Amino acid sequence: MSLKAKLTADEHSKLEAPIQALYVKAGDGSFTLDVEENGQLRSALATERASREAAEKKSRELQDNLDKFKGITDPALALNAISQLEKLDTEKLLKEGKLDQVIAQATEKISTAKNAEIKALAEKLAAAADQVTQANAYATRMAIEREVAVAAPSAKVRASAIGDVVQRAASVWKLEPIHEGSKEMKLVPYGEDGKSLLFGKTPPKPVEMGEWIAGLEAKFDHYFEGSGGSGKPPVGAGAPGGGINGSELVLSRDAARDPAKFRAAEEQAKKAGVALRIESA
Repeated sequence: MSLKAKLTADEHSKLEAPIQALYVKAGDGSFTLDVEENGQLRSALATERASREAAEKKSRELQDNLDKFKGITDPALALNAISQLEKLDTEKLLKEGKLDQVIAQATEKISTAKNAEIKALAEKLAAAADQVTQANAYATRMAIEREVAVAAPSAKVRASAIGDVVQRAASVWKLEPIHEGSKEMKLVPYGEDGKSLLFGKTPPKPVEMGEWIAGLEAKFDHYFEGSGGSGKPPVGAGAPGGGINGSELVLSRDAARDPAKFRAAEEQAKKAGVALRIESA
């Protein structure tokens, strides 16, 4: 390493502390190499040169190890080499007095590791929550099918209409613990807002499945035995001048000409969640 005999203040400030000590400040603000301290200078240069050569040798050895294990056939050795390089960088920064940078790098490393842990945990929790949601939906469906199957015969529901009744029940009944903290579950009926309890004929007692099914007959009489159909009403049943047929409510052309009947059919189709269609000629 060669040293300039004279340095500007800016050049001097960029030197490492041990080298700066070899210069004395002149009256014009520049720095001059203190040649009177030749013994000290030679010793300092020799020490600095030996330290630099040792660091460069160690760096080359570690880099050679990394090059040998690019295929990561020995992960432990590769990780150890990486760790040693990081340690060497840290020692160099500390030697240069850059403690803040060392702290910043350590903080970033810890933060990155923690963020990865948090992300992995969040993904596990999301997957677990999704599994719970699917399990609850399945359990609710099974409970509804079981209760409908028990109550349907007494209400004289047609066998062909059981699936439709179950589908409608799914929008009303929710599976909940019988009381807070209980593992025993029960089906609870809710109104259209999904929040208010749906009461039966004797409030405040919630409606029971059998009573709720019987109440469907006013709108969906084709679900029940004795309605004169096979689970699907003929055109003209249900709404004035029309009736629900599968996924639509069919209104006769004559009924469609009557504003009152047309509005009534629109309202029934909306409540049933089906489309309104005018019967073709």
